[in-house]
Amino acid sequence: MGRPAVSLKRLVLLVCGSALALLAVGTIALMIATTPSSASSSSAPDAGPLDVFLHTGMKGLRITNDTDKPWTDCMAAITGSYTARVADLVPRGVVEVYYREFAVGSTALNEADAYGRAIRGTVIRCTGVDDERHDARIR
Repeated sequence: MGRPAVSLKRLVLLVCGSALALLAVGTIALMIATTPSSASSSSAPDAGPLDVFLHTGMKGLRITNDTDKPWTDCMAAITGSYTARVADLVPRGVVEVYYREFAVGSTALNEADAYGRAIRGTVIRCTGVDDERHDARIR
């Protein structure tokens, strides 16, 4: 019996090389399919980052919109999952949210420990002009 036309080593290299080539083509196709086209991204307005100044007071929060864009459907959350609706933020505008407005479900926030909770952690989330939800960068 003679020597095989293709050695086992060459066969393994050929199979592995073909698999890698298919994987690379699939990855490139997936990247192209999930990348938004320039036409679709240019038609949607860019909200940019939501930057706010936050003053944590004894009675509540004072939130200042530090952007030139309006933000709607805003929500503030403090440590312990207490949330409150926030008035729409007009460009460079200021809104106040009192601690008595925060609750978890139907359980109101105890105002005595509200300040401490707010100091430990506050998150503000709003909808931008791009109709996407954005977490505020708090200063």
